[in-house]
Amino acid sequence: MKVYTDAVINHTAAQTGTGYNGTTITNKYDTPDWDPDDYHTSAECNDSDLIIDDWSNLAEIQNCELLGLPDLETEDDDVRSGIAAFLNKQIALGVDGFRVDAAKHMPVADLDAIRAKLTDTTSGAEPYVFQEVYPGSTPAASDYYPVGDVLDFTYASRVKSAFQGNVSDLESLPASGVLPPANSVSFVTNHDTERNGLHMSYKDGDTYRLANVFQLAYKWSTPTVYSGFEFSSSDQAPPNSGGFVTDTNCSGGWYCLQRDTAVTGMVKWHNAVGSEAVTNWATKSSSVIGFGRRTAGYVAINNGSSAATYTFATGMADGTYANVTDNGATTVTVSGGNATLTIPAKSAIAFYDGEFTPCDTSCEEPGDGTDMTFNVTATTVWGTNVFVVGSIAALGSWNPADAIPLSPASYPKWSGSVTVPRSTAFEFKYIKKDGSGNVTWESGANRSYTTGTSSEYSTNDTWK
Repeated sequence: MKVYTDAVINHTAAQTGTGYNGTTITNKYDTPDWDPDDYHTSAECNDSDLIIDDWSNLAEIQNCELLGLPDLETEDDDVRSGIAAFLNKQIALGVDGFRVDAAKHMPVADLDAIRAKLTDTTSGAEPYVFQEVYPGSTPAASDYYPVGDVLDFTYASRVKSAFQGNVSDLESLPASGVLPPANSVSFVTNHDTERNGLHMSYKDGDTYRLANVFQLAYKWSTPTVYSGFEFSSSDQAPPNSGGFVTDTNCSGGWYCLQRDTAVTGMVKWHNAVGSEAVTNWATKSSSVIGFGRRTAGYVAINNGSSAATYTFATGMADGTYANVTDNGATTVTVSGGNATLTIPAKSAIAFYDGEFTPCDTSCEEPGDGTDMTFNVTATTVWGTNVFVVGSIAALGSWNPADAIPLSPASYPKWSGSVTVPRSTAFEFKYIKKDGSGNVTWESGANRSYTTGTSSEYSTNDTWK
């Protein structure tokens, strides 16, 4: 399993006050990491109010402030080095790459210079970079191809149009203005577009799930599956308590699409069919389509409101196959290359050539990281927080500055989760940090733990 994180590196927060980790900002141009001279001013922006007003002016888009967010001077090498140092800390923790937020607000040369300063991942590969270039007259998405892949907003718009209209329209997807597959990353929605109505959201229910099934099945660009949190207003914050975002609870405010049975099954399907071309496209109605990936796999999608039965020419070898969208609970029989399928409403049937092993809730394979939740009961005074630090990179390699923050949502119990290697022995301790950054280590010998091959582990400790 690869781990990617969102990198917001063009700007810092517009609001002053106290942040989630107790950081207090009284001047938005003077933060613990950046000084006022690290930001663009009206001189570089060429606009007295510093706000982007002319969305056809490239210099203004890349030097002025987006929604009042202080705009970092990314052409300055010290700023570039500071950003790269932050990203390299994430790489050291096991991150494999980054989605670069608001990339269009940074010159390509600046992004390329920052990327050149990144270290290899823990697997020895270069970090994978893909960029958010929101549609507009300038800059063009293609300008950013030399730096990395670009998120395809048109793809998501076409998918929304089809799943809220006729899914049969998806046959012409390659000719509908989407970005070249070699340079793009597809998505169904993201944290912005699910809220502004541009794309679908979890509120679309089964239709949203089905759109993600299509994305994972169709051979085009690199697909992404978005999981977020439930919201009733566009500016709503994530579930939080005591100034900290809560642990992800898939039954309590968080929407965990990546754990949906159809999605985990389609991830395996996607990996199994590899780079095989789309073949045997069948349009049975405006709501029912099917297509294969040569002889490697086949999928049939029903976006209608009632079950539909059709016979599909699959191109696959005769035999019995597991339906991956229900974790193999049902099977498909192919005879003479054909399969007669009854597809439930708002659902899909998909099968591939090879043995299917049902996923657990995280669909992780042996050798991947495992989720480790640290729980410790510790009393503190206001402004002091509890962290865990340890002997492995995922726990900061004993560096208090890289320790993992724990949440006081169930105070005096502090909790936090992190991905650690499977089948690995390590040592750790809990520490406290006050508002001035002073560190207090708990007493006694280092704690020790050894993970196995399970997908989840946890501790229940008391500060000593």
